[in-house]
Amino acid sequence: MITINNRDELNNLLYGADSTSPETLVGIARIGGELLAEALTNELSDGTFSINYFFPMGDEGEGINVDRDGTVLEDFLYY
Repeated sequence: MITINNRDELNNLLYGADSTSPETLVGIARIGGELLAEALTNELSDGTFSINYFFPMGDEGEGINVDRDGTVLEDFLYY
């Protein structure tokens, strides 16, 4: 399992030259560092936390929901 610590790492994993365009991050990645700190400022009504607006070409509704420890619970990735 990999840990994604900031938006640059997230964008490189999802959209970089060597990206495999994963269908989901659930079970293959966790969120840490400054990206987890950002998520913890966006609490959802169910007590999970969210990272949004990371698609480089604009807002397409993409999002990653995590728990307090950075475990990816669900996501919507846009390519």
